[in-house]
Amino acid sequence: MNMRVLTATAVAFIVIFIFGWILHGILLVDHYAALPEVFRPQAEMRDYFIWLFGGQLLVALALVSLLNMHSDNLSTALGLRFGFFMALLSIGSQLISYSSLSALSLELLGWWVIGSLVQMTLMGALLADILKDE
Repeated sequence: MNMRVLTATAVAFIVIFIFGWILHGILLVDHYAALPEVFRPQAEMRDYFIWLFGGQLLVALALVSLLNMHSDNLSTALGLRFGFFMALLSIGSQLISYSSLSALSLELLGWWVIGSLVQMTLMGALLADILKDE
């Protein structure tokens, strides 16, 4: 694993963590609190941070590894397209969750979709810029 891959993985993890904290821990916290039968209370989430960190690290590793497979012709444009398609993958999972969890509101789903589109698309461009050969 070269230094660019390690840097990209660290950056991806940090961006995923900060973006997730802003979106889910600040902007949507009231939505989650209104659904105690679906989501853990915020105080209880502290007991599960290791799972949260582990999941975020796996996402970061997967994004960097998949994008790095194209390291010989990486560009910002390719990174944007990659991020967009990773967002679609995430959104597909969110739609499945919405269809099976009756307490989720369409508004919450909308926030998840917008968050995925913004986060993953921009993340793809950022990671491509870090990983591409100069």
